[in-house]
Amino acid sequence: LPKVKAFFTRFSKTSWKSNANTRLLSIAVDNSIQGKGYGKKLLIELEARLINANHLKYGLSVKNGNKGAITFYLKNGFQKERSDAKSSYFLKVIK
Repeated sequence: LPKVKAFFTRFSKTSWKSNANTRLLSIAVDNSIQGKGYGKKLLIELEARLINANHLKYGLSVKNGNKGAITFYLKNGFQKERSDAKSSYFLKVIK
């Protein structure tokens, strides 16, 4: 996919208990091509790889001011786990 990036990692220790042991650290789609389905395609590819690795849920965090990203993740099946003063934390269970 052009101009898109995603990074994810597994983690074992956090300062709070999440229901996911895999977290998406970053996803970015160049502003010039946003709204054309590339972010969704990227999530679909990521989730196929996670399913292959038997990771059936993953989480991520978004700064509270990033309303576009929050809307995107909710639209793509994420559930809010919690929020604090700076960020909201989301979880998605995949097939």
